[in-house]
This record gives sequence, structure tokens and C-alpha cells, in this order.
Amino acid sequence: MSSSERFYAALRREKPDRIPISLWWHAYNLSAGIGFREFARNGEKMAESHLAFLSKFKVDFLKVTPCGAYFVEDWGGRLEYLEEEASVRITDYPVKTTEDWEKLEVLDPKRAKLHREQLKCLRIIKNKIGKTIPFLETIFNPLTTATKLAGDHQVFSDMRENPSALKRGLQTITETLSDFAQACLDEGAAGIFYSIKTGSADTITPHQFDEFNTPYDMKLMDAMKEAEVRMLHVHSEKPGAELLIDKMSSYPVNAINWWDKGTTLSLRKAKDSLSKKFCLVAGLDHVGTLLKGPDEVEREVKAAIEMAAQGGGFMLGPGCTMNAKTPERNIAAALNAATKYGKY
Repeated sequence: MSSSERFYAALRREKPDRIPISLWWHAYNLSAGIGFREFARNGEKMAESHLAFLSKFKVDFLKVTPCGAYFVEDWGGRLEYLEEEASVRITDYPVKTTEDWEKLEVLDPKRAKLHREQLKCLRIIKNKIGKTIPFLETIFNPLTTATKLAGDHQVFSDMRENPSALKRGLQTITETLSDFAQACLDEGAAGIFYSIKTGSADTITPHQFDEFNTPYDMKLMDAMKEAEVRMLHVHSEKPGAELLIDKMSSYPVNAINWWDKGTTLSLRKAKDSLSKKFCLVAGLDHVGTLLKGPDEVEREVKAAIEMAAQGGGFMLGPGCTMNAKTPERNIAAALNAATKYGKY
């Protein structure tokens, strides 16, 4: 099977020739010898970096991973680029007060500078690889985007005290992201990697989820309905976090990715409760095992396959973006182990 055939078979919860695998990070620039700031702000350099990684590591699908807050600048904020961490720090939020939610404007992704660079990146990747390997663009859900535009304190304060204003901001964000998602699909992306960082009990209550996540997620999901792939990433960086997975069980996605080693949703539990509806993408600990050694990585891959491969509908992937200091030998070890142990 080709990578594309293998990927789509697993996505349909079937058994391909072996378990598909992918790994991703913000540090794609390292594969091309490009600085992170240049990578994050230039669509050509971003594409070059992703393609260099793909040339070196034969993953079965490519997660296109932009700077995690590029859209902040397009809405008038400022970022500091952290080269060693391959990350950014938001130094000036575009939304500083409740009243600023009203001032947000719907962005045109083909005109807003860094959105436009994202689309350029996808166009170049499409022209280089066609449909040989599926690639997904990363989009944060509206409430997660709001926290990056205003900071957690402002968002959760407005949830309690000024919900109408926050909802107007979320509507503007949703409209922008809907247009951007469609533009990404037009540029050849197979689908969307849909990241929710406001989906665990340590960040939001079930009632708040229903009010401030679900309606806007559903609108955005509707804009993505033509995507072949809708992969939901439920994010948490807090060990032992309880994911509000029941709240997302009706979302129209065909795969789910999460940190199975760190949250209360273990891979075994997900196999029992979610695998009849979603393809599971998990098994690799991005903050633990992938920073250790090749032997530990191989053992983790083998254990994940033994736990979740039965019946199909499973792909190996990290719980979130890998650390920029992840050794390349560990990435190679994961790919080799998937071939060694992943055959059906």
C-alpha cells in the first residue's frame, strides 16, 4: 500500500497493510536549516521545511504545523519568536478589554499577511507531492483562538461577566476560520487538524463547553464538511487532565488525537469507548518517551500497537507537537518500529 492508501484505510477504521504513523512538531525548520522566525513568516520557507522533513522521514500523513499564534499578528497583536524552542510568546494581545471583542474584524485569509503565507505553503506542498501523501492544515477552534488573542484571564473573565461580548468575538473568529478552512481545502489540503485547547475539565466546565465551544465548533465544522479528513486534537498539557470527550463524541470528525499517556483517557479506554466511531491517533508520548532513547521509543510503539491495532482504525502519533529537542534518531526509531511491529 502507498502512504495515502494506508492512511485512508485506517481512517475508514479498516486494516491497512500496516499501522500508519506520523510525527509532527513546530521545528520543521531544522530539517531545512532555516531559522524559526523565517520559517514561521514565509510560506515558501515553511513549505521547504515541511518537505525537507518529509524527505527525511517517511511519515504516512503530513501535519502542516504553522507557528501556534500566527493569526495574532494579522489581528494586530505582536509576537516574540523563540528560536531554540521553535515557539512564540505573545507580547501584545490584540484584545485587551471586553470592548475589543466588538472591534475584531473578519479577516480575508487571502489578504491577511500570515494567513496568506499559510495558503502559499499549502500550495507549494500540493504542487510538490500531489496526493501521494495526505497533508492536513492545523486550525485552532474559535475559543482556543480567542484565548490566544486575549489571554486566558480576559477570556474566562468575560465568560462569567460579559458573555455577550465574548460571543460576538467568537462569531467574528468563526467567520474568519470558516473562510480560512475553505481556502486551505482549495489549496489542496486533504483536511483539517482541528485543535481544541479548551476541552478538559481543568480549563472549562461542561456548561461552559456547551455555551462557548459547541455552537462555534459546529459552525466551523459545517464549513469543513467537504474535507476528506477532519482530525480532532483534544489538547491538554496538564498530567491527569480529564478530557470532556463526551462533549465531542457527536462532532462530525473521522479521527481523534490526544495525549493518551498524560490524560485520564488512556489508549485502552479509548479503544473500548471510541473506536467504533473514530479512528484513533495516539500512542507516542511527546513529553516523555520521544525525548529518551530509540529503545524506549521502540518499546512504546510495540505496546501501543498491541493495545490498539486489533480491528483496525488506529494510527500511531504523538499526543501533541514534539519538543524541538526531540532527537531525530527517536523519530526514525518510531517509524522503523511501526514497520517492524505494525503489519496486520
